[in-house]
Amino acid sequence: MRSIQPFNHKTALLISIFTSLIHTGIMVVGNLYNVKENGFVIEFHPVLDFFLTLVLFYILFIFCFHIIQKRITETKKYTWTTAGTILITAVYTFSKQALREWVFNDPAMELHFIIGVVNDCLVALLTLIITFTLYWLTRRQQIRLENQQLAAENMQIRYEALEMQLDPHFLFNSLNTLNGLIGTDDEKAHQYVQQLASTYRYITRNRKMVPLRSELEFADSYIYLMQIRYGNNIVITKELTGDIERWYILPISIQLLLENAIKHNVVSDKYPMNILIKMTSAHTILVENQIHHKVEATTGEGRGLLNLSQRYELLFDKQVAINETQDKFSVEVPLIEEEEAQKFLKEVQ
Repeated sequence: MRSIQPFNHKTALLISIFTSLIHTGIMVVGNLYNVKENGFVIEFHPVLDFFLTLVLFYILFIFCFHIIQKRITETKKYTWTTAGTILITAVYTFSKQALREWVFNDPAMELHFIIGVVNDCLVALLTLIITFTLYWLTRRQQIRLENQQLAAENMQIRYEALEMQLDPHFLFNSLNTLNGLIGTDDEKAHQYVQQLASTYRYITRNRKMVPLRSELEFADSYIYLMQIRYGNNIVITKELTGDIERWYILPISIQLLLENAIKHNVVSDKYPMNILIKMTSAHTILVENQIHHKVEATTGEGRGLLNLSQRYELLFDKQVAINETQDKFSVEVPLIEEEEAQKFLKEVQ
């Protein structure tokens, strides 16, 4: 799982340079204001002050970053960071004052010492504020990233589970159809096996998204299989308008709806199955069939349709529309534009 790592030497150096420049600038402005208002100058060396402040900031940030990344409790992180910052600042302040006395032989040592203590305390306080703020923001971003990654992994696991349900579902129903042909019409059973092998290759390609044209061609193969069994009792009407090439769809979607219509309704000379496959102006594929419910109960009622709905909601946050009247049942499957489909395919690779 990816992690965010802003606590490094480069970050410490960049923040130290930026804050030192601001600090030195404030000191210069303050000294000029003091000259204007009070008429006396406190000895001030901007270059040396910048360098010394930079050193203190850098040392403190390196120490704080080191502690804040340790695998310890939050309380210990805050306590150790604060205590260490105070100790380092105290040692640094007295060392800097000793250096000033040695280099400049400053006659106003007491005043410089007080100013130095105040400045260094402000540096220490600013270091703690920046460190804790950066840590808090990083933790929030890290938690958000981890949640996103867990959600993506969970989505992938759920989707793979749905796919594992789908393939056996198709195979089981196809074998049932084959079983009905064996012994009654062996020639049709032989043709069925050949077509079944061809269609099952389509299913096992493990593609997350397919062009609409490919799915329609696969649906034609499935229709051919059903017509081997039911003959002219299955009538398919297609109304496909618009640019088919620009649209994508989840694999096995249309076939699943065709299978659902045949599975749950009577298909006979008395009740032929009329199915409409239509591309709507709302950019969906509509599959509509007449209702002639079978008397006997069927197993797995609604499982394939629920599977399809869950896949669309999971991957694209789109809804599969299901409508039922007294004599007709229809399902509308959303189509995905080519640009969105290609983006999705790159993400899942």
